[in-house]
Amino acid sequence: MSLGDQFSDSNGHITHPSPLGYQGCDSKRERRIVARQLILMAYAGMAAERLVDPDAPDCHGASDERNAFQLSRTYRVQPRHLSFVGDAQHWEFLGRLQNKARGLVLRLRAPIARLADELLSRTTLTWLEVEAVVGPLIPMR
Repeated sequence: MSLGDQFSDSNGHITHPSPLGYQGCDSKRERRIVARQLILMAYAGMAAERLVDPDAPDCHGASDERNAFQLSRTYRVQPRHLSFVGDAQHWEFLGRLQNKARGLVLRLRAPIARLADELLSRTTLTWLEVEAVVGPLIPMR
């Protein structure tokens, strides 16, 4: 299966390194923080897609779900008081991250819509091009 075939049933995809690939991610704690951010990004994918295509099938988010779970399992992102990966508390924690991602997507609706328009017209963007498109639209803290 080619890379193109792998994503032919989705509206798009993003690739990113593991938390081990981020500079300054030298401790387990730092890797957990980055892994949580990557989980938020994975969950934001389907929510952002629904801004552009409200009828997008749930299967478009299946790889994001698998990625989020794998990151949570590999880097033990849930709080220490939670018992086991895959138990009800773990799934509840992932649900909270998914809700947080939806909130971020709603807050950043304008930059996401602008990026979607750009992707629909060009199909592929580098990270620098993404920053140029959405950077001016994202409110600074």
